[in-house]
Amino acid sequence: MEAKVVKDLDKFEMILQAYEYEQQAALVAAGDATSGQVHPLRLDDFFASTAGKIKCDAVRSWEAALLSLRASQHLQVEAMGECDEL
Repeated sequence: MEAKVVKDLDKFEMILQAYEYEQQAALVAAGDATSGQVHPLRLDDFFASTAGKIKCDAVRSWEAALLSLRASQHLQVEAMGECDEL
């Protein structure tokens, strides 16, 4: 039982680090926006690799919250890109 929870925590830590890396890259890109259109870094492969594999209910709820936050932030970035095209 404990080993399964540890595996789930390891998977969650991986996607949390991927999320944080995306956020850091977005800040760098925003600071460099003078060079033209900015395309945000997307680390979708990391998130896809854990989809449906986390079994612990608590960790699964953290995963869902992180995915929701990530999706809303990507929508905001895409919307800002559309404004730049006007």
